Amino acid sequence: MILNAAGSVNAWGRSVVRPSLIGAAIVAFFTIAYAPTAKDWLNAFIKAVEITLLVGYTNHSPASLSTGAHFLVLANMIAGLFWYVVFIPTLINRVSRVR
Repeated sequence: MILNAAGSVNAWGRSVVRPSLIGAAIVAFFTIAYAPTAKDWLNAFIKAVEITLLVGYTNHSPASLSTGAHFLVLANMIAGLFWYVVFIPTLINRVSRVR
């Protein structure tokens, strides 16, 4: 099931565009999800990007967060990790392919 989902995301290694669009959709979804608690849209966007790319999740998940907010950050991390695991190898494969 997971392998089929990963394969469909990148068209079994043939598409870099599809995982790029899915990555943008993940960031857009979590930007909207973080917007009610953020100061403005830019801060919500920055939080979504940092957590999706797994570079700033420690800044955005203090112990004082509610259980629901922790779950949202966790869901963002898992979606970002899944996207990263599919996108980076696909990108490297497409760039380094000898023609």
